[in-house]
Amino acid sequence: MSNRIDKHFFKPVEIPRWIVVVYERLQRFPMNAAQKLIFGLVGSCHAVGKCFPSDILIRLSHVAGIKVLDPNPIVKWENGQGRIGDVCNLSESMLCST
Repeated sequence: MSNRIDKHFFKPVEIPRWIVVVYERLQRFPMNAAQKLIFGLVGSCHAVGKCFPSDILIRLSHVAGIKVLDPNPIVKWENGQGRIGDVCNLSESMLCST
């Protein structure tokens, strides 16, 4: 694994909707752990630079990063022995229906 600390984004991106799928039992990875994970990920995305309103971004086009539009994703627990492809299909329908 390479060190990405000095790497830069070439194109700013947005994450409009997303879902967290936990492949662990709820007893071992409870909702508060999932919320900490989500909070940390969203905070890290904002920390890379693109947490400004779009009118400021036009003037700061050199600032790249990840903008999370929905900081409250769906959280779903699945069997650790399940198939990821099945969950991807389910996740897509869940995201498209919201």
